[in-house]
Amino acid sequence: MGEITIDKMRKIWRSRSETDRRQRVAELLQIYSSDWSDLLDNELRRLFLPQNYEKLSLRADTSMNILKWATDTLGAIYSRPVSREIEGDAGPWERFRDLDLAFDGACRLLYICREIFVRPIIMDDGSVIIDVMTPDRAIVIPSRDNPWGIEALLYSVDDGKRFILWTSESHVQLTNEFERIPQPNNPEEINPYGVIPWLLFHAKYPIQGQVFNDLESESLKQATFATGIAKTDHAHLRHLQSFKQMVFT
Repeated sequence: MGEITIDKMRKIWRSRSETDRRQRVAELLQIYSSDWSDLLDNELRRLFLPQNYEKLSLRADTSMNILKWATDTLGAIYSRPVSREIEGDAGPWERFRDLDLAFDGACRLLYICREIFVRPIIMDDGSVIIDVMTPDRAIVIPSRDNPWGIEALLYSVDDGKRFILWTSESHVQLTNEFERIPQPNNPEEINPYGVIPWLLFHAKYPIQGQVFNDLESESLKQATFATGIAKTDHAHLRHLQSFKQMVFT
């Protein structure tokens, strides 16, 4: 593997900066999936005194999702389902029937994460699909002289139980403790493709040495939090305003 060693990849994966980056991306995806009540709860706990937090948390409101709205509105390729008219024999194009839907989803993820990994997969029936991986599962070593290139890719699979490491020469499987897993069909751990079989897509032209740009989505995340906090606070205040007290004159 040349200068790229398993120990080097382990240190990068466990570094504070990479751990924080993967956590940020995971939170963006969690908000997009509309499953962010625990994130809002953490924000309420951070911003309010304990006695106020306990009351506000009962009315936590995640109904308005700015990040999801912006992504589905601005990050979508198509505004309606795709319909194509093909002149002549449509048979050869059947193998690509699922790509429109796949790339539409990939485009939305790219809008959120600012980078995604994509690889093509040929199914048994000859149809072509794509596999999409978000950067909360991966780290890379960028190319020294090509802003578009990467020299190594490490990503987790099986819910973090295993790692896959690709370089242009090697394909290595690792445990979650970064110990090698023997490959009976590939004992020398050779990359049969000669290239890393994942394409790294960027939302904008990459800067040399800077691969990930998830912080560009931080404003959308904060806008979503601010809206959720405001709606939660409003629901709490409205409840207080319903209090009535008898007055005798």
